[in-house]
Parts: sequence; C-alpha cells; structure tokens
Amino acid sequence: MRSFPRLEYEQTTTLINQLNSVRVPKLVLLMIFMLFFTTQVFSEQHTTAFGKATVEIGNKGYILSVEVASTEKQRSIGLMYREHLDLSKGMLFVFEYPALQRVWMKNTLIPLDVLFVSANGEIVSILKSLQPCVKKSCEIYDSVGIAKYMLEVNAGVVEKQKLKVGMRVFLFL
Repeated sequence: MRSFPRLEYEQTTTLINQLNSVRVPKLVLLMIFMLFFTTQVFSEQHTTAFGKATVEIGNKGYILSVEVASTEKQRSIGLMYREHLDLSKGMLFVFEYPALQRVWMKNTLIPLDVLFVSANGEIVSILKSLQPCVKKSCEIYDSVGIAKYMLEVNAGVVEKQKLKVGMRVFLFL
C-alpha cells in the first residue's frame, strides 16, 4: 500500500485557497460557454422561424394560411418531421430566382400536393399525393415549368379544390 505525504494545517489551507482561486476562471469559462450556446440557439431559431402569409388560389377564393420559407435554411427544413398539417394551412417556398424547381419528401411525414407557381403568380406545374420518405435516399421531383414559388398543401387538396395549371395565386403578407 502506498502512503501519501501528510500535509500540515498551513499547507492544507494554502492548497484549499489555491483550489478555490481556480473556481473563478472555471465559472468565467462556464459563463462564456453558456453565452455562446444560448446565442447559437437563438441564432438557429431566428434563421428557421418561418414567416406568415395568406395565399388565395383561383377565382373561387380558396384561402390558406401559410408559413413562408424564404431562406436557404428554411427551404431545406420545410415541413420535415411534422406529423400534421391543417387543411387550411400550407407552406410557401420563395426561391431566389425563377427556375425549374426541385422537391423531395425527405423526412416529411405527411403526404403532400405541391404547386409550382411562376413569378407572375400562375400555377405552372402540380404534383399530386407525394408520399412521405424516411429512407436515406428519396426520389426527387421536378417542376414542369419555370417557377419562383412552391406551395405545399395536404395531399388531396388539389383534387378537392379543383386546382389546375394556369390558375392565379395571390399572396398577402
């Protein structure tokens, strides 16, 4: 058995004081870490907080409350991991410029209809009943026409509301 040297009272007190003085820098480091962490969390929430708007489609006036995904980060998250979407709700993706747009259902848990909308507000392409995909590799779907916006709604809404290519979409912020 190994024996440790015996410390006298004075040496022990000095050692305790030295250890206590180390706590202050640890506390400072902890505070810096917490500040950094909370700033990161706030920054992340801020960049993924979706905007809100109202969309009206066609002459019948089918109206939806939508979340607006206008940043790259927001568009990459979209409706992922959501287990429910009200029939009167949807998500509007705003792209930086008009182009043939692409969509996939990666980690999307609900079936969706997808409407691609031109810069002047006309539906140029519709994809019906895209199914959830929780696999590693998911199918990628393309718009048929040049689109600036993409609107995701519950599967079946296109049929039920009789939405068609060529109909006008109005956005109210």
